[in-house]
Formats: sequence, C-alpha cells, structure tokens
Amino acid sequence: FCMWMFNESKILTNFRIPEHNASFYLLFYLLMYPFQVIADRICVNIAECYHGWKVTDYLEYCSYRFIIRTTDWKGRDNILDQTLSPHVRSIDQMCFSDQFYFVNLLQTVGVMSLIFGMQVTFEAQWNMFEDPATPAVLAYAICLCKGTSAMTGVSAGYLKIWVVRYKTWAESGYQQALAKKMQAMSAGTADEKPPPPPAG
Repeated sequence: FCMWMFNESKILTNFRIPEHNASFYLLFYLLMYPFQVIADRICVNIAECYHGWKVTDYLEYCSYRFIIRTTDWKGRDNILDQTLSPHVRSIDQMCFSDQFYFVNLLQTVGVMSLIFGMQVTFEAQWNMFEDPATPAVLAYAICLCKGTSAMTGVSAGYLKIWVVRYKTWAESGYQQALAKKMQAMSAGTADEKPPPPPAG
C-alpha cells in the first residue's frame, strides 16, 4: 500500500524513505518470511518440551473438530467448549481452520484499507462533511459491502466451498466424540506433573 499510494498517503515520505528504496523493505520481508516460519516452529517445540504445553495435540484436536463439524461455516456452530475462558471460546470455536484465517485476512485487509483511507484523507485535508457527494458514496459503499457479502455466500454454496462431507456421521456422533476427546485430554493433563525447574 505504501508503494502503490506513495504520493497520496505520504507515509514513507514522513519517515524519509525515498520511493526507489521502498522495494528493499518488501524484499527484506519476503526473505525473512521463511526464517520467521522456522523460528515460530522452534518456539512451539520449546513451549511443548519445556513448559509441557501440548500445542501440537491441541491443533490436531482442532483439525479433528473442524472435520466433524455439523455446519458448513464453523462460526454458526453453537457448541462451545465450556472448559475454556469465555473470552477465548469464540476463537477456539473456529478451530484455527482455514475459515479462521480467511476471516483474519478479511479483517486485516479491511483495517489496513481504513487506515490508509484515513491517512489519504488527512493528507489531502478533505472534509467529508462539507462534500455533497458523501451520502451517495457512503450509500454506494454500504450497498457494495452487502452485495459482496451476499454474493460470496451464494458463490460458496454453488462452488461447494467448506461443505461438510461427513454430515450424517458428524450429526450422529459429534457430541459423543467431542466428549470423549475432551475427557481424554483432561485426564492426560491431570496425570502429568509439571517439569522440574532448571538447576540454579
């Protein structure tokens, strides 16, 4: 965004970064991305080995719950894990699935668009309340968002994206399988002892 809207946003100009140097920051991020993935994986292994947190088991359990879900969109499922704190139940409900990251992508793009839009508005010193076209633009934006949301839902149903392929089995054994899995995980964590502190 900073490169595409260099003259409009003037974000890089405020940090005294020339336009021809902006590509180096993008190249640096692309080169650091694979190493960041490796570092994240190492941190997960450290958390599992040192603290005894079963991160991988939890993610496998989330994948299992996502496969046996009863609805196409996991967010519409009204079954929440009551053993978790209330403020993390909705995140756990999405099971860290591709739907969860899809929602995160949409939210991130929306927030970034809002920030850059406000930056361009401030740099142009434009007062939206004095512009007679503001109501029309606002109505167009709302209709565009509603239409895109409806079209996305229809397209997802037509293309059969995220369709539950084991719906009959999920509806019959979802509750029992979920209860057994939670009991097994709680029993395993209750019997284990925390690792001893390091010497010294």
